[in-house]
Amino acid sequence: MRAELFDPRTEAVPAEWDKFLRDEGAPAAWDAGALAAVAWTSLRTVLLGVVADRGQAVALFCGDFGSPRRRKPVYSPVGGPARPGVYFSRILMGFDEGFLFATHLDHAGRVAARRAFERALKARLGRRCLGVVYQNVSAAALPVMRTAARLCRPVSPNTVLVNRWQSMEEYFAGLPRDRRRRLRRTYADADADPGLRVGAGVPAVDPVEAARLEQLTRLKHLSPGEVLVPLPSLYFERLNHRDGVRYFVHTDPATGALLSFDLSFEHAAGLVTTVTGSAAGAATGRGLYWDLYLREIEYAIERGVPRLEFGKGLVGLKARFGCVTVPQYAVAAPL
Repeated sequence: MRAELFDPRTEAVPAEWDKFLRDEGAPAAWDAGALAAVAWTSLRTVLLGVVADRGQAVALFCGDFGSPRRRKPVYSPVGGPARPGVYFSRILMGFDEGFLFATHLDHAGRVAARRAFERALKARLGRRCLGVVYQNVSAAALPVMRTAARLCRPVSPNTVLVNRWQSMEEYFAGLPRDRRRRLRRTYADADADPGLRVGAGVPAVDPVEAARLEQLTRLKHLSPGEVLVPLPSLYFERLNHRDGVRYFVHTDPATGALLSFDLSFEHAAGLVTTVTGSAAGAATGRGLYWDLYLREIEYAIERGVPRLEFGKGLVGLKARFGCVTVPQYAVAAPL
């Protein structure tokens, strides 16, 4: 097997990348154009990888390279990093693993693909690459990524809701009484609010407004000393109308202005929620945030989507909707 690495900002995307995404039905989060948009505003150097066997792509890798401690917030220079660092394998703007394997690849083939990628990483970065950290690794993928010599630690879990309902009424009925009453009220209030229009599974949003609301939302939760790195509007622009992209939104019915949104990716395994944004105040914003979850659940029930991933953090809040935690791990290896 042979791996090819590329910087999506300045290097051509190998044809095998898009073919693999189509053949495997991969989530739109792996769209190379969208990843390139994120790469332009990254503090680390984004490098993507394609592993091929006899000319056919069998694995993709995504991640960024740089110092584990970013003391000075500067964008990654074009032309490659100059200082030593670590490659962090993860899907950008998401909560999942930074690798995809072809479904036909067995365990030995996946290990071979991982080794080919690590050889290519070392060949490209040389001594600057101190190692690789595979982030958000699922329990199923652990045997491929870890060895006896590699450090493996649990990280913040993902939160998942398994769809087992035929209607929203059935979903609400299965919740404890206090949660049922509260979530039903949130759901009904959004429908009854004359200042809101609810959109579920829409294919596109205003990219500039989405970027603005995403930044406003992160600003509310920014830690002291933390630097906000903006997510460019180009990210949303390149995802708009792409297969599998689903936006859940609240808009102003009079003007059509975007008030809040969740960006989700639908594929065969389920619906994965990622970026969110809201311009509303604390109390109203919370109601809109909760209602977006309920609209995603409704969408999944109506279309028979098997499960929803709601990502990391706010575990207690997400448990109110019926979510359970799914373990994820980090695996570190020197190169």
